[in-house]
Amino acid sequence: MEFYIDLFKAIDMSKLVKKPVQVHGHNGHIFTRMQWVDPETGKPISEEHHGEGPDPHEHHLKKLDPDNRIMIASRLSLSDRKWANSFANHVSGQENQSHEVITRHIRNNLHKVPVDRLRPHINATRGDLGYGKQPMSAPLSIRSSGKAKGLHPHEVAMRMGEVGPLDLRRLTIGEDIVDEFDYEFRKSTEVMMDPGARRGMRVPYEDHDLRANFRNIFGGTTKQGLEYVFSDPDRDMKAEMIGVSSYVDNRTGSVVHEINFGMYSMDGETRIGDISRSIRREKDGSLHVVNELLEIRKSHHGKGLAENLYARSEQFWRHLSGGNPLSIGITANISVGVYAWATKGFDFQNSSYLYTMQDELEGFCDQNGIDVKDVLKKNGYKNLDEIEHPWEFAALNYTKKYDVTRELDGVEKDERLRDLNTKPVHFGKAFMLLGASSWEGIRYLNQSVGHDDIYNPLEPYKPRESD
Repeated sequence: MEFYIDLFKAIDMSKLVKKPVQVHGHNGHIFTRMQWVDPETGKPISEEHHGEGPDPHEHHLKKLDPDNRIMIASRLSLSDRKWANSFANHVSGQENQSHEVITRHIRNNLHKVPVDRLRPHINATRGDLGYGKQPMSAPLSIRSSGKAKGLHPHEVAMRMGEVGPLDLRRLTIGEDIVDEFDYEFRKSTEVMMDPGARRGMRVPYEDHDLRANFRNIFGGTTKQGLEYVFSDPDRDMKAEMIGVSSYVDNRTGSVVHEINFGMYSMDGETRIGDISRSIRREKDGSLHVVNELLEIRKSHHGKGLAENLYARSEQFWRHLSGGNPLSIGITANISVGVYAWATKGFDFQNSSYLYTMQDELEGFCDQNGIDVKDVLKKNGYKNLDEIEHPWEFAALNYTKKYDVTRELDGVEKDERLRDLNTKPVHFGKAFMLLGASSWEGIRYLNQSVGHDDIYNPLEPYKPRESD
């Protein structure tokens, strides 16, 4: 009965009764299960609607074309896996099905999905479906890319940032950022117009309207909208935007905006950390983001805060990109970041970081009495040159898990261990935490050759299993 309590929680269950109901399952099989039934009609609540005449919910859904039905089903499936599995089990009578099969079941049974669950996944521009009457924020003004044409609807939805944990309608609720931080924009303009700052620069700064450029990138996102993106109420954290600064990158000639946040407990009493991101859009429409800073106090380590913030922000950057090419740059610092960013699909920005890490792996093995050839062989590599990406180093396994605070005595125990969870870790994580130096990383998205398939922020990272 858990499925019905979750799916129809808005219904007054006190007026319903439990009765055995025959259900048509997969391949024509019929089985009996206990369901909530309206005693007046004798029908399960999943088959009911209120009022006379045709079900308006089903009537509106008939207006959707096949591609929209697939896209909405994909969003529903990815946004709440537990619910999606229960729903597919209900309509098919089978458990533990693949994502593709679950999506197909949802697509074919959209009329059975409650309106409140369905509404957030229908594009707000489709007001003709009859769901546009509820209070809605204005949609972002996003420049859509024609490059998304011809792709599977689910891929289009991913590229447009329509799949993920964010409710995109909340992005435009609240105060205009440009008006809120007018002083910061004026100061940035004054600095750029200063003759001393302009001397030797090839970029005509006076041609850049910082306010207009910011609005062009963020498409009407408000201060509260940005704070919503970088907050995580489930982990007792809310973000407060504390500033924005703008400048022209003389190398590219593009305007760069840096947005800064303080991280606080939900009651506002405790400072948890700091966030800083810089963003620029090139003339070809591509969007480039740099994760300048994410500092989280030790009290909030190990709660999944960083992972959830990354998933929320990646969806946001994809949405701002309008389906255009997107890159996200990071610095994997000497701490848990060296390993964490590798597991999120970030690649080396240039080959020098790759060569350095290959040398460091050899040195790490030598210091700890481990034959690097045995490590490579166990993980399916013929030689060290076949390891080319950070996530491949991170996934290495070898014979056992390691207590990095005790067993790896060949590496000096320095400040990198101060915030480390002391439970045993697999070989690749031990190496990157204790034997690898910081590296510059980049993740390319919304491109034919990119890192979309390396890491899905909606899925947990799993290293290779040891034999």
